[in-house]
Amino acid sequence: MTVIPEIPTIDLSSYIRPDATPEERTGVIEDVRSACSRYGFLQVKGHGVPLATQREVLESCRRLFDLSQKEKDSLSLKNNPARRGYERIGEQVLDAKALPDCKEDFTKEPVVNLKLLHYPKHISQDKRQFGAGAHTDFGAITILLQQPGKDGLQVYHEPNNAWLPVPAVEDSLVINIGDLVNKWTDGKYSSTLHRVVNASDGDRYSVPCFYHGDLSATNPFKPGDGSETVEEHIRRKFDNSYGLTEKS
Repeated sequence: MTVIPEIPTIDLSSYIRPDATPEERTGVIEDVRSACSRYGFLQVKGHGVPLATQREVLESCRRLFDLSQKEKDSLSLKNNPARRGYERIGEQVLDAKALPDCKEDFTKEPVVNLKLLHYPKHISQDKRQFGAGAHTDFGAITILLQQPGKDGLQVYHEPNNAWLPVPAVEDSLVINIGDLVNKWTDGKYSSTLHRVVNASDGDRYSVPCFYHGDLSATNPFKPGDGSETVEEHIRRKFDNSYGLTEKS
């Protein structure tokens, strides 16, 4: 019988606690390293982000997407040269083999990219319809706050050819590796395919924070290697997913 693994959950309090021992901190580092290498994903608890703050962010998310379509369209990313703003349902295609993504989102900050996401109830019978099609994240590291009890995130585990569910647990944050770190570590840390299918019976909200770093940087471990900058990489990937360029 094939045993399907689970995305690990790591307690960061053993690292950030003032009286943590060197052995405890080393243990956390090794657990994170293992998760990044094996899965490219992990959940963390004991992170120190107040639960009240998490709840306020998700409530702000709900209030934003409850605005009228006209109000939301006035904030469209198409009106912003930096491509920051509101995205309608179906405007992004993360998986070219699937239907346009059934989500709407709003982004404001350019480098530390905090995005508010709304996935409406999944009612399509088409197997090609996802809240977010299978993709890897463009940047360096992603930190995700999920609405508790509203499952939907799935991570592809190649050894088992299986999609692993990442449960939406209150006071836990999901962390995953993006394409840039995968590239900079020569593949030692995995940027893993993942997708979203809203498994809840209603609306689902989540808040990812995409950290890209210095936009003018190339590879911090191989300075001057002539590779594209962080900004060039992000813009190429972003524009392609929105059909804004012919470049692949």
